[in-house]
Amino acid sequence: MASRYFVAIAAIVAFVLVAPGMSSAGIPSAGNSTLPTSFVGSPDGLIVSAVIVRDIANNPIRMSYVTLDFSNCAGFNPCPMACTSCTTVPANKTISLFTDAAGSARFDLRMAASGCPNQFNMLRAYADGVLLGNPVFASLDQDGDLSVTPADVAMVQALVGSNDLRADFDGDYAVTPSDVAIAQAHLGATCTIPSAAQKSSWGSLKSIYR
Repeated sequence: MASRYFVAIAAIVAFVLVAPGMSSAGIPSAGNSTLPTSFVGSPDGLIVSAVIVRDIANNPIRMSYVTLDFSNCAGFNPCPMACTSCTTVPANKTISLFTDAAGSARFDLRMAASGCPNQFNMLRAYADGVLLGNPVFASLDQDGDLSVTPADVAMVQALVGSNDLRADFDGDYAVTPSDVAIAQAHLGATCTIPSAAQKSSWGSLKSIYR
């Protein structure tokens, strides 16, 4: 009788030890997921900022629903198509996208300046309701008219040397001549007329591994 009792106790202990790992499989882990330093918006959609969602075992999660929450920003100014295959809810100021088989959600944000506060806590990025972090939103369209013009380039140029991250397109926590060059490369970009710039991933060059 005693031996059966101890066997039963051992089985319960084994289940308790294994169950947490089982229950957390497939649940996004902020610590293991990759979040860009900044998400960059351009009316032409030619800049990609990628989120990679992983679980506690560091496995990529397919079909995780990644949401960018702009509710801390004064405005919300996307193009009619905010990004490829994404879902936009203007009333909530959110843009969402499912991850692919590699756990990646690639946001080619077609957006203008949205009145986000400078530096941190500008956006909230979630995966299946789990907060991944608070990235920066930087817009090539600095004046919010849904096009990149010489006026926007001049605004970025005026911020060189500052830490106004709303013009930090390469994610190095400063506004430098390289950010001006990125803005110049997208001159003429609008919601409806693609520019000749090559598609790039400036927003994911400098990533925070949380």
